[in-house]
Amino acid sequence: MSAPRVGIIGARRQRLGLGPYVARYLCTWGAEVPAFVGTSAPTIALAREELGRAGIEARGYLDATEMIARERLDALAILSPPETHADFLDLALAGGLHALCEKPLVWGGGLNAAEAGRRAEAFEARGLLLRENCQWPYTLGAYAQLHPGVLDSPAQRFEMRLSPTVAGKAMIPDAVPHAFSLLQALADGPEPRIEGLRFSTDRLDAPSIAIDFRFVAGDRAVDATIELVQEKAQPREAGYAVNGHWARRLIRLEDYAMFFASGARVVDVPDPLALLVGDFVSALRAGADPEVLPEGRADKILKVAEAHAIADRARMLDEIAVAFEGGSR
Repeated sequence: MSAPRVGIIGARRQRLGLGPYVARYLCTWGAEVPAFVGTSAPTIALAREELGRAGIEARGYLDATEMIARERLDALAILSPPETHADFLDLALAGGLHALCEKPLVWGGGLNAAEAGRRAEAFEARGLLLRENCQWPYTLGAYAQLHPGVLDSPAQRFEMRLSPTVAGKAMIPDAVPHAFSLLQALADGPEPRIEGLRFSTDRLDAPSIAIDFRFVAGDRAVDATIELVQEKAQPREAGYAVNGHWARRLIRLEDYAMFFASGARVVDVPDPLALLVGDFVSALRAGADPEVLPEGRADKILKVAEAHAIADRARMLDEIAVAFEGGSR
């Protein structure tokens, strides 16, 4: 398809929503955004204004089913709250549409791993592209520039610091998928699992949580620590280390440019959301073949069997969430 038509669900920036950014990047990479879904007439008007500032003229709907029926779409970008994802993914499946979905793929109801796996397999069975918005693997190129040679050796130790705006157990679905997506990229292997899970606190409303575990995938094993610390104000601290070599994220707020720093050394980080959306559009144009990478790209992001990667992330995320709420400290 020369110009994929993508409908947006969750088009506003409200709080930390990514709708306007994803819509802009879709168009930057050659897709069209003809329509979006809002929750009320006033929010549709606000979303139209936000999209308009990005140079996008799109029709607003109150009902996703109506949008799909009237707009001849090729894909949905599902950027609404996690508890709504399952229904919109089912609409995409019923309509034969590809999907880019915010993380976590599904949430709520206690059967997240099973529901995510079922939908990922259904997309794959129908030949439909499904991508989860896990952006951090797209920073590995910048990491390699910051620490030349580090990624040439197997990862044995992985650490990540993230700063969600929420606290306590809500931090886990908000942030942990990012760490798992990086671990999957660093230690790609069959049937990934976590062992020796430990938490630093037993408070379900704690403002900070450290999660320690061993990530095992095939014959690869990585000792991992995820540190989650609530921060509401931008710029929020984030970064990761492979085998002890840290890349700390810096953000220039006036234009949201991103950098990695280690001591006095600083390198540019191309916007990982832009790269992820670019890969999604490229794969749509290539006929939803997950082996296809955009011309000139050297990373291996899309070479992972994505349906299985999504299901594995959901399973491990469920394990951490259930253990934390159940008191496995």
